[in-house]
Amino acid sequence: MIVIVWEMMNESFDPIIDCHTKENLIQSVTYNQVSNLTRINFQHFYTVILEKDDEIISAASLRTHGTKIVEMPFVTTHEKYRHQGRW
Repeated sequence: MIVIVWEMMNESFDPIIDCHTKENLIQSVTYNQVSNLTRINFQHFYTVILEKDDEIISAASLRTHGTKIVEMPFVTTHEKYRHQGRW
């Protein structure tokens, strides 16, 4: 399932490449990769998924800052479900 989320993120965002490791930081965030280097340590990131009938509709990465603050740096919606907002 996380592979599908990574594919969705990859379609939605241009790569953000770390200049030292040459790794795509969006992939590292999606997979919650841990490192001894602070700038590429994503242990406080979580990937959340919104599903309907076992199909992924939307996904987001969340980053925790202690116990009171959470940010959502990347959010994506499956192409099939885009542009369906109601006014």
